[in-house]
Amino acid sequence: MKKLIIAASVVLSLCSCAVDNKTASDADFTIYANPIIRNRHTSDPAPLVVGNTLYLYAGHDQCYEDKPGFEGQYGYNLTEWVLYSTQDMLNWKDHGVILKPTDFEYAIGEAWASQVIEYKGKYYFFTSMQAGAPYNSKVIGLAVGDSPTGPFKDYLGKPLVTDDMTDNGERGWWNDIDPTVLVDDDGSVWMSWGNGTCFLAKLTEDLTGIDGEIKVIELDNYVEGPWLHKKDGMYYLTYASMGRRGDEAIEYATATSLDGEWTCQGPLTGSARDSFTIHPGIANFIDNWYLFYHNGTLSVDGYGGSSGRRSVSVENLEYNEDGTMKFVTLTSQGIAPATSWHNSYEGMPIFQTKYTADPSPVVINDTIFIYTSHDEDDAQGYGFKMLNWILYTTTDMVNFTEHGVVASLDAFEWKQRDNGAWAQQVIPRNGKYYMYCPLHGNGIGVLVADSPYGPFVDPIGAPVVWQKEHWEDIDPTVLIDDGQAYMTWGNPNVYCVKLNEDMISADGEIMKLTAPAHYQEGPWTYKRDGKYYMAYASTCCPEGLAYSMADGPTGPWNYKGYIMTPTERDRGTHPGIVDYKGKSFIFGQDYDLLQLDFITAGEEYKHNERRSVSAAEMQYDADGFIQEVPYWLETKIEPLENFNPYQRVKASTIAWAYRMVTRQDEAGIYVTGIDNGDFISLRSVDFGDGASSFEAVVSQVKTDCTIEIRLDSKDGKVIGTVPLTAIDAVKAFSCAVKGAKGVHDLFFVFNGPESSLPFNPTSTDGLFQFRNWEFTQK
Repeated sequence: MKKLIIAASVVLSLCSCAVDNKTASDADFTIYANPIIRNRHTSDPAPLVVGNTLYLYAGHDQCYEDKPGFEGQYGYNLTEWVLYSTQDMLNWKDHGVILKPTDFEYAIGEAWASQVIEYKGKYYFFTSMQAGAPYNSKVIGLAVGDSPTGPFKDYLGKPLVTDDMTDNGERGWWNDIDPTVLVDDDGSVWMSWGNGTCFLAKLTEDLTGIDGEIKVIELDNYVEGPWLHKKDGMYYLTYASMGRRGDEAIEYATATSLDGEWTCQGPLTGSARDSFTIHPGIANFIDNWYLFYHNGTLSVDGYGGSSGRRSVSVENLEYNEDGTMKFVTLTSQGIAPATSWHNSYEGMPIFQTKYTADPSPVVINDTIFIYTSHDEDDAQGYGFKMLNWILYTTTDMVNFTEHGVVASLDAFEWKQRDNGAWAQQVIPRNGKYYMYCPLHGNGIGVLVADSPYGPFVDPIGAPVVWQKEHWEDIDPTVLIDDGQAYMTWGNPNVYCVKLNEDMISADGEIMKLTAPAHYQEGPWTYKRDGKYYMAYASTCCPEGLAYSMADGPTGPWNYKGYIMTPTERDRGTHPGIVDYKGKSFIFGQDYDLLQLDFITAGEEYKHNERRSVSAAEMQYDADGFIQEVPYWLETKIEPLENFNPYQRVKASTIAWAYRMVTRQDEAGIYVTGIDNGDFISLRSVDFGDGASSFEAVVSQVKTDCTIEIRLDSKDGKVIGTVPLTAIDAVKAFSCAVKGAKGVHDLFFVFNGPESSLPFNPTSTDGLFQFRNWEFTQK
């Protein structure tokens, strides 16, 4: 028995449609995020709880290759049902193929949605499939076994439901698919099914036929895929409905009696990502309710997800006091252990003292420079408030130094708006540094500097491009190929123009390119090992990170798949990709810092456009395809090198510093908003043979307080304590250091009087302003 570990995302390559014939079985694997089944494409999940085990039955998607009318990713080809099981919703066992339509003499194929129930000591497998003559339509069959893992054999020798029994249905020979079965508390067995029309009937006690009439249940927006369950005396009929975007979503109805009136309760979910269909399956397991469904986000062995190659996922399901179900947001994190909006360790998002977005990394000498846009602290609702651009640097990818504002809208005298400093990119060339900046609604401008730290100035006093007939001129990215620079940009269309060698003027007409699949905005173009890549934010909302490849810098761009699947946790995102010190990294944005603010304050989340930048290591396979990356909070970047503490270090050099903010004045950047118990940490600090003393430069010390210097955690070993006394000016305070030797994580823990003010993540009020520090080596 092999062991397969899949944490949050699997290392998979992405490509166009092909038939998936993977039949791995008897494999154990661990899944931390959606989709939960990743070794093959699966659909139509049907959970069954038996004792301490949840069994998950599903169809095996193997999309058509070249069948006319069902080409590639748009076809449905299901020839078998597969089974998985778990005892903790984390560790899963694959039992392989459990049943096929051809196990029924009258069936010729098409393994549509099924459900297995336990009844009177046996296990009954209700199936829907295509029958041959004399039926020549979809039918519902029934198999039986002595164990939930089978083997299952045909129970009736004929279909349980045939087309002539539902001639009042909307879809004719397609009526009879997707059975769901409920054994009620009194022992009676009920079945619902149907495509286009929802049928409901009581079954005979021996399950050999229908007991009474077949009723039609009128349900809002009903399409297919019903699922029956019962909780606290309430009956629930959950089903695939026609969603607002033209793809299926999930709605539900309730009743107090199975043969009574059903009340439609409206949507339970939105549409599944990258899948026209969706199919609910609901179970109560280990005192938790779960909603299973499928989406189209998974790639297996290079075969991309789609409507014809779906993947089973799961979310937590909760109920209101009146018995109605709470709306379920479909996510990529699913029911990951300790699911939260913040990490189990500090470090992500990578910048915590400002709200930042639109990261654009560039390697200059031995340092990564990361330029970001800046969401102001008082941005409200879905309105952006963006006035300037920020710079961070790192040499180890875990400790980042903020250098503050390097450019603002004020650099453009021709601007017509005081808001709209959107996604930028800085490109070095000819000894200078060019910052391409969209001024929302005013085209794309360019600034130039002699240093990557600025100052950046406008060399032309006008936009490089401005198509005044629309507002699509945002998110520029620049690629230099064989000496020729190309600028690409746009939302929702993609534009490209050559730049002259001066990098500040366009060479020729603007080209409108064919946007690759799922393109929304935020392109990032680059060349690697002779291959051209465009990463971008995928179709909103929520956005994911997708990518395409091409044979040249202007395309045509061929979609290859997701780098990071969409999730409501980031809604909008923007990629930046760079190779550095033998590794590849992708940067993006999310709302995780804002989420952490509300969690810390103990308040319900309220959306504001205050974003945060995160990063993850990214890998390519041997063919150059990008392997899928887990969501930011499920990743941890390891230090690329140790940090040298024997130098003058800005206090804005940080691995983690939540609850504080950075500001700048004539003397430089500093950390403020420091309260009792707050801390700043740095990772992998190399003290060598030891440190003898420490100096901190601070200002505006409001009251006597201390800086404790600790190793490895905020409660770790104290190697020194700096006493600070009240002072208005900038002053250096120092202390002796003992016990600092070798490589450790470093923590500055601040102690002083407790603040009487309520928690405010953007407050500049606090004990003092922290400007820089330095250790002295023995």
